Amino acid sequence: GLGISISLIFVGTGVPDDPVDVAFHDYLESIRQPAAKHLLINTWMSTSRNPESADQLLEFYDKYDRNLRPYGVEIDSLQPDLMGWEPKTLSRPRKDIFPNGYKPLSEGLKTRGSRLSLWLALVGVGNISRRFPGHEATAEWAREQGFKRTNSPFQDFDGHYCVSVPEYKAAMCETLKAAIEDGDICYFKHDFAQAVCSAEGHGHLPTQRHGFEANTDTLI
Repeated sequence: GLGISISLIFVGTGVPDDPVDVAFHDYLESIRQPAAKHLLINTWMSTSRNPESADQLLEFYDKYDRNLRPYGVEIDSLQPDLMGWEPKTLSRPRKDIFPNGYKPLSEGLKTRGSRLSLWLALVGVGNISRRFPGHEATAEWAREQGFKRTNSPFQDFDGHYCVSVPEYKAAMCETLKAAIEDGDICYFKHDFAQAVCSAEGHGHLPTQRHGFEANTDTLI
């Protein structure tokens, strides 16, 4: 039958003359757990942006650690940023960089008193980017899997996918599970959280409003 989706509505009180967004923020601050501090090294704006191996990433970490540790600064995690993904997969680690997956890098960081975090866009950014090898084969493979490109005007790194498409959503859940199990990932940076889509056949009604709400719910 026809399913019905209902969005939550909040009713509350605030300080007189406070804008609604400020009052809602104050409410969230009163119930949320305190934010945990997490100092990480992200590789995007660095000489290790395009590493050839996990060992190079560990050397990159060691340079920072040697310079920061004398001042009592400890690095909570190393976060490899967008390096491309293994062709014909959805955001899985490149075998030319990580032939044995994330585990060796994760274990190497643990022996240094740190952890592995990971840049991974839930909308699949980087899988079909011309910056990386195998993008054409991956695009064809993705079509065969039933993944569908969003029609959003924002197409960073040559495009991304609509997260409401059931086949894509299931595949991304498997990717996240595999990454966590393989690398014991302590923190994700889900960049490019793009929710705009009004295309037909994507698991939402073909309007920007419905697409935005469905994709936002899926991303959350």
